[in-house]
Amino acid sequence: MRNNNIREAQQLWAKYKYCIMERSYYEYKKISKYFSEDNVKLDEIRQILGSALLMDLSKGQVINTLQHVWGYFKKIADEQEKISFFSSLKMYENDECTLQEVKVLLYELASKYNIKYLLDSFYFKTSQEYDLYE
Repeated sequence: MRNNNIREAQQLWAKYKYCIMERSYYEYKKISKYFSEDNVKLDEIRQILGSALLMDLSKGQVINTLQHVWGYFKKIADEQEKISFFSSLKMYENDECTLQEVKVLLYELASKYNIKYLLDSFYFKTSQEYDLYE
């Protein structure tokens, strides 16, 4: 029973880690460290994630997270995809496009290259679609 709880908590964390990272890298690291402890509890991780998800997005953290997610593609994307991503990133940085527009580009790459880890995460969903009990 306990192992199932830990496994479920780890699966939940995998779905939300980039959603947390774009809000607070500090919280992201704190939650990551939580999993190195022996007493991981599913209900507790739901509560921790829920609190962290209430935090506002931080533009600097968002850019850091976009670059982190781009890391999945940097060795497999073609030149046009690289240009497109970095152009979109710069536009977002300069308030010339929305975060959602950059995420759509990354989602298309995740789909094209079948990056299951990203596709299974909630990173591309809106906060209204989050469900800690899914």
